[in-house]
Amino acid sequence: MRTSWLLLFAACSNPTLGPPVTPRALPSPRHGHCVEQLPDGSLLCFGGFADASAADRGARQTWRLAPGDDTWQRCADLVHEQAFGGSGVVDGVVYAIGEAVQRYEPAADRWHVVAAPGVLPRSHLAACAHDGALWVLAGLPANDTGFFRVDLPSGVITALPAPPGWKHGDHLPFLFSLGDELHALGGMRNEPWGVVADHHVRRDGQWVALHPAPRPLWAKFGAGATIAHGKAQLCFDENGGLRLDAATGSFTPCAAPPAMVAMPAAVTIGDAIWWLGGMRVEGRAPVLWRYDVAADRWRDETPR
Repeated sequence: MRTSWLLLFAACSNPTLGPPVTPRALPSPRHGHCVEQLPDGSLLCFGGFADASAADRGARQTWRLAPGDDTWQRCADLVHEQAFGGSGVVDGVVYAIGEAVQRYEPAADRWHVVAAPGVLPRSHLAACAHDGALWVLAGLPANDTGFFRVDLPSGVITALPAPPGWKHGDHLPFLFSLGDELHALGGMRNEPWGVVADHHVRRDGQWVALHPAPRPLWAKFGAGATIAHGKAQLCFDENGGLRLDAATGSFTPCAAPPAMVAMPAAVTIGDAIWWLGGMRVEGRAPVLWRYDVAADRWRDETPR
């Protein structure tokens, strides 16, 4: 399982969610995890790596922060450990996506295996929810790299053609649903080794090349989130941020995060994007950052 990489964690603002929750710093250092919002407004944090002394490095741990609470509460563990995987929300249901696909059942506080390990890559993958299904692109080990659709609720996984140019071992692109279309952006190519600016959209079952991003970008030191009810996508990495608008297909620069952090989790709440956790390149302080979309400004909300 990888130890120094990050997947894009995409989260959409949902007007049907319950009362807003005020994010709090995670209960312990964690990176390579996912955070999604439940229908009641709670935040669910799962997977990733915690302290090296924790059992399985905490890769099965699940935590929940309810609206009005100041502390995260421990919940049922994932059935299969997951670090540097992905997540998605379909019809209000949270899914953990990695080597296995698992569904969280809030009322019973348990995880249910939708698709067992054996087909999907273990890590370095990008994943998102789109058109009522889950989608996975790239990943490691290299032999497991590909593009997959996970049918719900059956859990049937179908391998499909990847965007042009994608090969085994390619990893860490941004994959997101925007304007009712599935987009693949950037990523690290294995041969030749390097970050790319490629941008593709899937239309009528085929990948179509669009104008590339203004610079190469990948999801090792960053994260992305969908805003404005699926009308714009923001992608951040170590070189700053880019906003892609669905209506125009144009990119505009955004403010860079406060510091260089690997493998945070991102979630959209109202008009803000929150980063929770992650591994700082310098220092070990917790990460709780808020990005104000309208003001294009980051604010450090980490407790002192």
